[in-house]
Amino acid sequence: MMRTGVYTGSFDPFHKGHIKIVSTILKKDIVDRVFIIPSDDYWDKKMNMSHKDRCRLVEMSFRNRKCADRVTVNEKLGSLTYTYQLFRRLKKEYPDDEFYLIAGGDNMPRFREWRNYKELLKNGFIIVNRNTEDLETIMKDLAPRSYVILEIEGISDISSTYIRDNLDDYSKISRMINRREYGFVLSHMNK
Repeated sequence: MMRTGVYTGSFDPFHKGHIKIVSTILKKDIVDRVFIIPSDDYWDKKMNMSHKDRCRLVEMSFRNRKCADRVTVNEKLGSLTYTYQLFRRLKKEYPDDEFYLIAGGDNMPRFREWRNYKELLKNGFIIVNRNTEDLETIMKDLAPRSYVILEIEGISDISSTYIRDNLDDYSKISRMINRREYGFVLSHMNK
C-alpha cells in the first residue's frame, strides 16, 4: 500500500514555502509520495499564470531535488472543482493507496464549509500550522481518520499574494521564490 499525500491549490505562484512543505513531508517519511495538483482557473479567481504554466512551474521547482522522484504533478485533475471530487478520482485510479490531504492550518477552522467535508475526513490529514490557534482542538473535533500537525520553520510569512504584488522588485521576494522560477513567472504571466 502506497501512502500518498495530495497537495492542491492555485499555486499562483508556487514558491519556496510550498517546496519546503513537500520536502519536509517526504523527508519525515510521513508519506511515500506527493501528488501536487494545481487547481484550474475557476471560482472567478484571476490567475497570474495559466493552469498549464503553473503546472510547469511546479515541475521546474522539483527538478534536480533529492525528492523529485517522489513528487508527481497532475495537470488533468486540476479541472475538478472540489477536493472531494479529486479524492474520489484518485481512489478510483489508485484503489490500494492510502491518501492524505495536505493543507494549511488556516483552512481548518472553516473546514466544515467545504463541499462534502465528511467524505474527506475518511482520509488522513497533514496539516501545516500557520499560526492557527487551537489547531489541535480543531483537528480533534473534526476527527479525520488520522492527522499530523507540522510546524515548519521559515514559511509562515511566505505568501503568493505578496510575491505577485512585488514581481517588479526581486530583492523584496528573493527569499520566497527562486530566481529561475521568478524568471519563469515573469515570462509566463497573463497579460
